[in-house]
Amino acid sequence: MHDKRPAQRTRLIANALLFQLGWWAIVLTHNLYSLFIIAIYLAVHFWLLAEHRVREAVFIALATCLGALVDLLWFKLGILQAEGGYPLWLLALWPLFLSTLYHSLAWLGGQWLWAALLGAVFAPLSYWGGVAFTPVSFADPWLSTLALGAFWLVYLPACFKFKQYLSASTAFRF
Repeated sequence: MHDKRPAQRTRLIANALLFQLGWWAIVLTHNLYSLFIIAIYLAVHFWLLAEHRVREAVFIALATCLGALVDLLWFKLGILQAEGGYPLWLLALWPLFLSTLYHSLAWLGGQWLWAALLGAVFAPLSYWGGVAFTPVSFADPWLSTLALGAFWLVYLPACFKFKQYLSASTAFRF
């Protein structure tokens, strides 16, 4: 049976471009349509880009749960604020981002220091971008940035370590 997915380099570029398109679509709509957007994105992603669909789906599902729980904590602690509490559309950003770790950001795997530093710097910048275009806000911008940076300093390398564990696990050899 012939694999109809694009070549590796094309998949990397497509993943990066689809991530950017998805991020803007979710942030600019910032409503429940975002859940529809992520459903379409994931369908396209798993159909055209994913090489190890089950392993990647398990990774994205579990890491999304942890990310969403931490986002809930940010809202409970007042690091992030929005009228009505945690907006469900934020949930759509997690699988969108996590899908890049098998593709366009896969080069960071094993580069623990780079993953930590880039996570600590660029993830808070992404939150700043989201705050600029949505009703989400920071209670204290500097404290929020420091808290987010500290979390991503640990979370991004941990995601790559978890991804590595799933790759080595015999239960996920699909």
